[in-house]
Amino acid sequence: MSETELKETDATQRETRARKPTITDVAKAAGVSAAAVSYVLNGRLTEVSASTAERILEKVRELGYVKNLAAAALTGQRSRMIAVIIPSLYDPQTMDAEPPINPFYGQLLIRLEHEARSRGYTVCFYTGREEESVQFLLQRNMDAAVLVGFSEWDLPNLLKNPGIRCVLFDSHKHAPEHGHVRTNEQKGGYLSAERLIDIGRRRLLFVGPRPLPDSDNVPSERYRGVVRACELVGVNIEALEVSVSYDAGLYAAQKVVDMAVDGVVTTADIIAAGLIDGLARLGRSVPGDVAVMGYDNLPICQYTRPQISSIDQGLREKVQAVMDLVENPEPGAVRIIDPTRVLRQSA
Repeated sequence: MSETELKETDATQRETRARKPTITDVAKAAGVSAAAVSYVLNGRLTEVSASTAERILEKVRELGYVKNLAAAALTGQRSRMIAVIIPSLYDPQTMDAEPPINPFYGQLLIRLEHEARSRGYTVCFYTGREEESVQFLLQRNMDAAVLVGFSEWDLPNLLKNPGIRCVLFDSHKHAPEHGHVRTNEQKGGYLSAERLIDIGRRRLLFVGPRPLPDSDNVPSERYRGVVRACELVGVNIEALEVSVSYDAGLYAAQKVVDMAVDGVVTTADIIAAGLIDGLARLGRSVPGDVAVMGYDNLPICQYTRPQISSIDQGLREKVQAVMDLVENPEPGAVRIIDPTRVLRQSA
């Protein structure tokens, strides 16, 4: 290359660095077509020679080129963006209040983001009313949506036509157009109650969101498993409705004492942690006076004293199943993960 050509190349590169480099800039610098650059950036390496691909990638690094996902979406390419939608974490009527949030959702989002990133996807998170989720998805041209714990079923139907691939997570109604991933919640409830029964507890209490006889939501499914375990041995079980929060567990402690309960099945580790604290304040020992089972097997189980026995719902396996269905959609496919029991000091 002549001295004049080198100066022109340096000038071009300085100009390019002064603004965001484009795919055309990379193609010009590498001496190839824009199509060849596109092939390499999208992993279609069989379309060009190895030496050409290496030269293109070298220019990508030199120029600091970053693919514009929004522009790619506008041209009809896949954005490789996934929306994770958890409805009703915030009550629209009390937006100014600080809502209690189950730390399970943090574990879910961290694991899902890590798994998605390892497969070349980006995760966006949305919470709010289910009916507002449609605009969030459509305006951002998402490739896929993970709908967590949905109870309203207009949204999955609305998303069928725009072609957004949906995976329903922890939703027990069936939408044949979409994939489903959930835990065998009845088995989880059964394992929890079975443990309390095995260690001699006979006055059991189910503590969590209200189980409904005609509902197939998560708390109701867990309660059915608890009832089945109790019925097999003739043990009585009652239910106490509370929200999923530490303070709710504190509140439940007095009720547990008043009802002379000796074993408690909770629907979340955060409730169990509050309950154990509340019982200690009331002079009751765990598990001496009351044995307690959590659910989810979150890190908090190891931070309390005593440590919390819990049900691990297989979150890692569930997240992998979600991403498998995002990458290879199977309408109507259902992946059910079996939970396991993790025993610690509280039971």
